[in-house]
Amino acid sequence: MANEPPAGDADWPELDVRLGYDAPPLVPAGNYDATATHAKVRPSYGGALRLHIDFTIQGGDCDGKLVSFICTLPRRLDGRWRGVAPSSRFFRAWCVASGGPPRRRDRMGLDVFKHRLFRVRVRDVDRDRSGQPLPAAARYSIVDMLLERLA
Repeated sequence: MANEPPAGDADWPELDVRLGYDAPPLVPAGNYDATATHAKVRPSYGGALRLHIDFTIQGGDCDGKLVSFICTLPRRLDGRWRGVAPSSRFFRAWCVASGGPPRRRDRMGLDVFKHRLFRVRVRDVDRDRSGQPLPAAARYSIVDMLLERLA
């Protein structure tokens, strides 16, 4: 064929790139009942740590879909966690999960989320971190906010 490049063309190296994990699902934005099933702490840009809590939607058309709640954690200084701001997503989610605000100097552990049923607000991510629109195939859903603890 005249239009095909020759085999082994140096301008187009052969790559074997694969998706590292399942792409997050795209579900309709709205409020859902969901169970917290898994949590992990991952590094983010600039050395900050982010908490990822996976929620499995219970009931409805999206039953069994996995959506994540992501929030930045306070920095660690000398091996200890710095205080968390009351305006942070982590603080607000923790207050919903625990049923109230922490008392002074309480440790805000993740056990308050573990295997609990919550009412959550899900939204679609349709822009990247610089505000540019994502292609339709790259859009996904995340948990925007924990609204209430149901069980």
